[in-house]
Amino acid sequence: MTALANKKVVVKRKGNIAVYSNKGDYIIHNFILNSWVVLNPEEYEVANDYLFNAVSQIELSEKYNGVVVNKILNLIKLYKINSEKNNEELISNFTDTAKKNIPSAVYFVTTYKCNLSCIYCYAESGPNRSMKEDLTTDEAKKVILDIKGLGTKTIVFTGGEAFLRKDLMQLIEYSNEVGLEVKMITNGSFITNVDIAKKLSSLTKLITISVDSLKEGQHDKNRGRGSWKKAMKAIQLLMEAGGKLKINQTITTNNLDSIDDMIQYTLKNNMNIVVVPASSLGRGKQNAYELNYAQRLEFENTILRNRHDQGQIAKQFSIQQHCGHGLSEFSVDSRGNVYPCKLMHDNSFYAGNIKEQSLSNIYYQSDSFQESRDRHVDNLPICKGCSFKYLCGGGCRAIQWSETSKITGTNTHECVFIKATFVNQMWRYFRPKMEVTV
Repeated sequence: MTALANKKVVVKRKGNIAVYSNKGDYIIHNFILNSWVVLNPEEYEVANDYLFNAVSQIELSEKYNGVVVNKILNLIKLYKINSEKNNEELISNFTDTAKKNIPSAVYFVTTYKCNLSCIYCYAESGPNRSMKEDLTTDEAKKVILDIKGLGTKTIVFTGGEAFLRKDLMQLIEYSNEVGLEVKMITNGSFITNVDIAKKLSSLTKLITISVDSLKEGQHDKNRGRGSWKKAMKAIQLLMEAGGKLKINQTITTNNLDSIDDMIQYTLKNNMNIVVVPASSLGRGKQNAYELNYAQRLEFENTILRNRHDQGQIAKQFSIQQHCGHGLSEFSVDSRGNVYPCKLMHDNSFYAGNIKEQSLSNIYYQSDSFQESRDRHVDNLPICKGCSFKYLCGGGCRAIQWSETSKITGTNTHECVFIKATFVNQMWRYFRPKMEVTV
């Protein structure tokens, strides 16, 4: 185990305030409002006396430099560090909002069949998956219309491989006709010419291509021989056609050193990117290619460095109570089954089928969705007592479920990385030019 695993994150805690140490500084965090300040040791002495020892401003000015005292107290006031607001109001507001929430996006898994068999596929898609029970074109159009009826703005076509449906373009066109914003996720294998690229670019808001490395061998070890060339050809065609692109990169032991190059590539070409370590979902349960502790540490440091370089750090007063499953998004599969998350296509989360019930009734009335909305950080056994809960939101529930066998479970080993990353992001908010590692 490394020093990170044995490091005590919280130095001190009282009421709404927790203190963390980092790079010789102290982070004072109001974890209910999710606001914080970063102070050097001398400044922290002033804040500690004021916040924890109830020393008055007059006494502080007599004990310390008056200019320093005023600076620290003004920072505490500005970021509302000593606010005693409790989380009952936050819970109440969240519950009220969840009851009348309109999902912002629905994932339509058009088929479970895929031309690839990626080693970590959460859906366990592949060439052997059947399409016999997949929805007809008319049934799929009804799903699209029902999604629009919920007030949802975005539909995301995914799979399996969505292009294996011969009516995919027809469904995308219909989504545009009813006023939905269309996004899609594909491995790129079937975007083979300029006509397809132009049509797809004109009909979609965002196209996500799965690419794990700029090195052909690394990518193909994860996703299958020949898949890299097809994905890169698709990207080139879509760029030439003016499509808005995003890259999904999954990191395994095969491509751990590929992150920096991929991020620079996406920045250069004005693409979005999401980089994630392979999880234990689906085929990932085999764990043969999952990162070990040292490799995960390397991954986190690489992501942290790039996130800071791009200005992506934690935000003050931003409250995250939920990962979004069954709330801001959900999933309809190729057979019409509805689940609270595209990663939770398991019988235990089944909410209903659009052939038997309206999508609106499933979303607002089913036990599965109501349980999903109630599953926020103040109800999760380990999360509810954590000072990082409104930064983390409890993490991805699907991954936590996969790793703990409980939908309300928490993988505390994962928390080590999450907390260390947030501490560094909070510190970097006030120390933007300093070097940082987990």
